[in-house]
Amino acid sequence: YDFGQPGGGVVRRMSRGGVGGCDLGGSGNARPYGVYADAMHVYWVNQGGGEAAQYTDGSVVSCEQAGCCVAPEVLWTGPSPTGITGDADAIYFVMSTTGAIMKIAKP
Repeated sequence: YDFGQPGGGVVRRMSRGGVGGCDLGGSGNARPYGVYADAMHVYWVNQGGGEAAQYTDGSVVSCEQAGCCVAPEVLWTGPSPTGITGDADAIYFVMSTTGAIMKIAKP
């Protein structure tokens, strides 16, 4: 996560032994902030670009646990998502600018 740059940040996948792995989302991340995983997917929020909050072009994205190292599936786009969790059916995240709790269906 980088407050000073309009993008960047890493969500890294590593094996339990710490060998190998990849950067989930590749260079497409923009201030990743918060991660949630279930048995099938890894989910995270990108707060987005811009110079200061309210960041623009935020997103909620997902990768399959089996090995997504470059292009995550974009589930939602909008400004400044932060914090993320889920249950069996949905993903929940918070809008940092308004405090609203959002819900979207899992893929």
